[in-house]
Amino acid sequence: MLLAIDRSIQPASYFVEGGDVSPKRPFEGGFEKTALPEITRVAVAIGPGSFSGIRSALAFANGFSLPAGTPVIGIPTPAAIWRAWQSEHPDTTAGIVIGDARRGKLWYWIAEKMAHGVPPCLASAEEVRAIIGRFGEPSLPVITPDHARLAALFPEAVPAPPIARAVAELALEGLCLPPLPVYLSEAV
Repeated sequence: MLLAIDRSIQPASYFVEGGDVSPKRPFEGGFEKTALPEITRVAVAIGPGSFSGIRSALAFANGFSLPAGTPVIGIPTPAAIWRAWQSEHPDTTAGIVIGDARRGKLWYWIAEKMAHGVPPCLASAEEVRAIIGRFGEPSLPVITPDHARLAALFPEAVPAPPIARAVAELALEGLCLPPLPVYLSEAV
């Protein structure tokens, strides 16, 4: 059985294979019907996203898995956002996931062009706008976990849905990255 945790975006969510996504924080319970030894793998959204959220989810996953030696799997947040979006919009074949990387930069991940394990790229808002424009489709979905901060720059952007189920799906399909946070900028 797989436990998937996401705290890289809001709302934080968790998913237990065979269960439902919970928008509760993964540390507020919700495992009442699952015996802990039944969890054989843990998948965690590794970012980019909330600095503290990613690290606390990874710390929880590593601490949870340590006694039994349960493997911890890293899943890129943009790939999970896209998977969650596609599950709600199955006819969508291309799109872009954007997020606020702070310090005047955005990160972007083009769903049609980038493999799930490829990290997002950094760019200015103008560069991201140009990239969106190159697709030539006004209906290209722009999904963001940072909707409150980016809605003024990208009014066409829609908020990202909870992604824990998508984290689980990608892990079950074999996407398996090291459980390390994704850094897009040099440390300051």
